Amino acid sequence: AKMAEEAAEEQGHAMRFVDRILYLGGDPVMAMDEIRSAKSVKEMFQTDLADELEAIKFYTEAYQAATAAGDIGSQAIFSALILDEEGHADWLQTELGLMEKLGETAYLQLQVSSGAGGAEGARREVRTAEASSCLTVTAPARSVSPATRKTTIPWVAGLTERAGTV
Repeated sequence: AKMAEEAAEEQGHAMRFVDRILYLGGDPVMAMDEIRSAKSVKEMFQTDLADELEAIKFYTEAYQAATAAGDIGSQAIFSALILDEEGHADWLQTELGLMEKLGETAYLQLQVSSGAGGAEGARREVRTAEASSCLTVTAPARSVSPATRKTTIPWVAGLTERAGTV
């Protein structure tokens, strides 16, 4: 259920880009990247975390470009996306930390456990033991990949020239 929620959120991000590109008079181009399969949940989370950190970097650069161009609409979109991606990265870091402490097998057992609070209970226990107050949010299922984002950077510059704004 969580991954389906995350996929829907990422699709929403893509639609925000499409709407903004159309508003600015551009032609949106969408392409799928190669689908990668992980050999373990830990590897999947590590890959997702790397993608999140790359997304944060990209959105921060795009935010700065929109700010320099005086495009408050695009700036607001990128600001919201940065916060979403930071939340995703935090969730993944938390889950990877929990997996490190428990071991991958025990972590996975907690994910399917319906008793004793499952993984949520374990997260609370680990956080309490560490006196941590992390906020748990959802992790992403990539619908707009880092490679697609990279090809979007010239789009920002192209729109600046084409529409007089980002």
